[in-house]
Amino acid sequence: MNETIEHYVERAAGLGIDPTVARKEAQSLQALLGAPAARRPSLKLPRHVTDVLIPKRKGTTP
Repeated sequence: MNETIEHYVERAAGLGIDPTVARKEAQSLQALLGAPAARRPSLKLPRHVTDVLIPKRKGTTP
């Protein structure tokens, strides 16, 4: 899972997001997503996080 965090940090750095902030967010997400579904809070992510985690497809309409 550390590879995923590092990949996220690299992509976030490419968008100008501070690597320390990106690493903390990735670790928080990892902890949330690893929690049992009953204890997992609803996940509402900031826009800059979703832009990195869910890349936009080129050539598609919204």
